[in-house]
Amino acid sequence: MRSITGIIAVVALTLAAQNALAQESDCTSLDTVSWLEGTWVTESNGRRTTETWAFVSDDTVEGEGRVTRISTGEQTGSETLRLVVMGGEVFYLAKIASNPFPVPFALVACDATSATFENMEHDFPRRLEYTWDGDQALNVQVSDGAGNGFTLPFVRER
Repeated sequence: MRSITGIIAVVALTLAAQNALAQESDCTSLDTVSWLEGTWVTESNGRRTTETWAFVSDDTVEGEGRVTRISTGEQTGSETLRLVVMGGEVFYLAKIASNPFPVPFALVACDATSATFENMEHDFPRRLEYTWDGDQALNVQVSDGAGNGFTLPFVRER
């Protein structure tokens, strides 16, 4: 009887380990952020901020960020965003008007509902943490990597 219990325990542990491995995301491909596709919106302090992401290939996701005044619709800021696979790694590239070149952030951690990008050499931000609730909400924590920054609470635009 003890051997059957032992076999059942081994099978259960093996299945649990396989399930855990299956839930881990591959941080070297864009599959890990497939949930990002679409348009995300947040409004606060009289501003509407949107991020729109579209998969264009297995190695590229193109994005755009915009900030507009809710009262007038005037655009007050924008950035071109891109996720790319290069050299077996995933990078987040942000191009804003005030920088002559895009700022790269490396994907340093991910799972089925989150992705963290870092560039500790950049002034601000140094860390971008995207966390998806599995449905219609996306929080983006923009920080210096030491806890100082802000969070954008996006909802998926229908």
